[in-house]
Amino acid sequence: MCLEVIMKKKNLFNLVCVVVTSVLSVSCSQNFYQVYTMDSNDLKMQDNSLLFENADCQVSYNFWSDGGHVSFAFKNKTDKDIFINMNESFLVVNGNAHNYFEAKTYTYGSAYATTIGYGESLGVSLSGNTGIWANKQYTASAGVAASVQSRSAIMNTVSRKEQEIVCIPANSFKTFSKFCLSPVIYQKCVKKVDFPSNRASLAKFDSTNSPIIMNNRLTYGFKNDAMDKHIDNVFWLGEIENFSEKSAIEKSDEKGCYDLVSKEIRHFKIGKPSQFYRHYQKRM
Repeated sequence: MCLEVIMKKKNLFNLVCVVVTSVLSVSCSQNFYQVYTMDSNDLKMQDNSLLFENADCQVSYNFWSDGGHVSFAFKNKTDKDIFINMNESFLVVNGNAHNYFEAKTYTYGSAYATTIGYGESLGVSLSGNTGIWANKQYTASAGVAASVQSRSAIMNTVSRKEQEIVCIPANSFKTFSKFCLSPVIYQKCVKKVDFPSNRASLAKFDSTNSPIIMNNRLTYGFKNDAMDKHIDNVFWLGEIENFSEKSAIEKSDEKGCYDLVSKEIRHFKIGKPSQFYRHYQKRM
């Protein structure tokens, strides 16, 4: 009987230790955001987008996301259908061409409030080593990134195959988002810069020395068997900055129509279509 009591106390002690450790690990960390600004000579800022335009179409970009999803919308300005040849369209990052069409199937779904999805994480290096074997490996560094945190065995999923030819109907648009730049957090090894009290600039680059130079090359035409027109939008990483949580995030209380109590909502007070961010922490 005494042994049973001792074991119960021991288990209770272990449980308390786990809870206390978890609380301490959460409370003893500070949040920061590393923000990357992409520059371009080809595009202009308009309506919360970076915009390229010619007589046939508009291509709008908005990179603001965690990791830098290369998302764009292709708008057909004409009264005829436009066909995009995805097999001859590429995202070229530091000279490495990534095909938009690889005959892959992607699965999207949800379980309660948790969503799952698949996309290409490029894991771009910011170290300046941009050679063919920059990661010191002889296999493709890009992989399929999947994040699944399911709380239920019941899940609705949809599988979609990549299209080799995409039709944009007259006077309409379609959105595209396949690749995520996913750069490794850049550190200067200066504490007040890596973990600023407000905001700090780490580095600035131009088109000749930038660690990320990116071309979005799209091939299109007005006939699905004769696509010989090209768009080549060029971007480069122009600046890297660090922000503390208080300088990046603002909080407000919002109450829905049928809510009994208000909820705290967190918003970014920074960010532009030409920027993206990575979240990181400082352990105390």
